[in-house]
Amino acid sequence: MYKHILYATDFSKASLITENKVAQISKQFDSQLSVIHVVNFNSTVWMGAGGYFVLAQLDEENLDNSEKALKACKDRIEVDLTHTHTLQGSPKKEIVNYAMEIGADLIVLGSHGHRQVADLLGTTATGVLHKAKCDVLVIQSGEED
Repeated sequence: MYKHILYATDFSKASLITENKVAQISKQFDSQLSVIHVVNFNSTVWMGAGGYFVLAQLDEENLDNSEKALKACKDRIEVDLTHTHTLQGSPKKEIVNYAMEIGADLIVLGSHGHRQVADLLGTTATGVLHKAKCDVLVIQSGEED
């Protein structure tokens, strides 16, 4: 049914539950599995001669930590990963764009155990659900971070 699954992780404690479930789903469908993490960029606004400018600052430490965490994820998951990749930008936008780029037909991400209805899925999961051109599976971790 699903040929290529994209798992977007935030590396939280709760994401380990999602990680295990997405590996099982990938095995069940004999799917390719790609894993990504999106690092939010830091931006600075400053006033110049031509007006206000926003500068995106690369946070090399976060990018390095993400690559290390992706390697650890790859070592834990018992299926071959097609891609592991760190992206930088808005998580909901980058997840949807990357899914289209690699031809994923399912995006899997986790949701934390928030108690308020407005926070049920979280802003990233909600944004991905509304923008994705493929199926989206949000796995409730049952954990509160």
